[in-house]
Amino acid sequence: MWLSLLKYKPLVFILTVLVAMSVLCALIYKASITSFTHDEAFTYTHYVHQGFFDIISFKHPYLNNHILNTLLMKYSEMLFGKYELALRSPSILGFVIYSVFGLLWLFKICPRLILPGYLLLVLNPYLLDFFILARGYGLSVSFLMTSVYFIGLYLETYKAKHLIYHHIAVLLAIFSNFSMLNYFVVSFVVLNLIVLTNYYFVKKSYTKQQLITFYKVSTLCFIGYVVFLFEPIRRLTGITLLDFGGKDGFMVDTVRSIIYDVFYEQAVSDELLLILKIMSTVVFITGLIISGYMLFKKTVFLTIQHTVSFFSSLLLFGMVSVSVLQHYIIGNDYYLHRFAIFYYVVFMINLCALLAYIHQRAASFVSVALSALGAILLFINVSVNLPFHYFKDWKYDMSTKQVMQIIKQRHQEQPNKKVQLGVNWLFEPSTNFYRIIWDLKWFVPTHRNGINITDDYLYIFLTDKEWQNHQQLPKLLENKVSNTVLVQQ
Repeated sequence: MWLSLLKYKPLVFILTVLVAMSVLCALIYKASITSFTHDEAFTYTHYVHQGFFDIISFKHPYLNNHILNTLLMKYSEMLFGKYELALRSPSILGFVIYSVFGLLWLFKICPRLILPGYLLLVLNPYLLDFFILARGYGLSVSFLMTSVYFIGLYLETYKAKHLIYHHIAVLLAIFSNFSMLNYFVVSFVVLNLIVLTNYYFVKKSYTKQQLITFYKVSTLCFIGYVVFLFEPIRRLTGITLLDFGGKDGFMVDTVRSIIYDVFYEQAVSDELLLILKIMSTVVFITGLIISGYMLFKKTVFLTIQHTVSFFSSLLLFGMVSVSVLQHYIIGNDYYLHRFAIFYYVVFMINLCALLAYIHQRAASFVSVALSALGAILLFINVSVNLPFHYFKDWKYDMSTKQVMQIIKQRHQEQPNKKVQLGVNWLFEPSTNFYRIIWDLKWFVPTHRNGINITDDYLYIFLTDKEWQNHQQLPKLLENKVSNTVLVQQ
């Protein structure tokens, strides 16, 4: 496949690889210098050191525990040691997987769009954060992309092995983040609809034996899902899945939060928000109209571009519909921010598939121009809005590593003294993380019970009420960006 691309467009291939490698280097750099964050540290201190079967069975159910990420952190630590980069390496590996299968998928549907299409899939500063953080979100969308690629291959070749690879990718996506259960349901339904449509109504090229093989493989894989997921899902039903999301509507909550996150912390005007909502709605509706037209004309399987566009439009429609139905039927909140990051990926998959369809329909200039314009705008946005010293959702933890380094250095003056640090509860996991990986036996574990007079140091927010009574203390560190301060009592 790569050799074919190199022969087809050698300059485009080289440039695309250079872009991918540049992004990868930027991710590795940020992963190695930024402080470990609250959620990453909580996973490390509470779940990583459990046994394999305790992790895989979700013995201690909590939304922070993303099973596959926890397992990979566990074995990465065994192989590479107790370092931030080592513990974050599974998510960086997720970026590699996402890039490889994203590029393979783009080459399959439209080689001329491979560079701008790749940039559309990747250049979201908020998404890139999760290809660094030791969380399961990056892994989940990487396996979603893998699944979409193998679905495309299956719908082109009807080989059973591609169907099996798709199901393996879906299983790994679910173990990375249980929100991918929605993708499992929707992709399963859509794939069945496409197969049955092909067999009964479109071109009759899908043989009875292929249909039987499809359902044999699907049945065996479904049994596999049950075997691997029964116990985790059983435990998952005992906890609240999402009670801090949106309550007003998919467009108002989910789409708005995705748009805000694309711009990271840059303000988005109401006018720009409205324009982007309209544009996303136009893409969504256009895809559905084209899909309906292809179905009516029975051209769904005319080319791979037709098939992939049809699948991706139904996939996006199904994902949105499931979210709305879950809200009204079982009362789930609408997904926001990191819980909704997979919608950005599904939308961009749909956009790229739609552009490939337009390109294949002899409107190549339009598709190339639109994809290039989108890629350029996203590149400018990433250049402006991708910070290298903190993560948007955990900006408050940007100084935690430096705080611990300061205390560690000052302790050398009194090496036999026990040191007690009083913290705002948000800093408890990350400070204890560094206590553990640096083996600071003299450092008293931090807690969530507030500060007291026996603390040697205080690490709090400038907005905390405790700070009002301690402003006279000498500051060892103050960070205006995270609004935090370290003082000595």
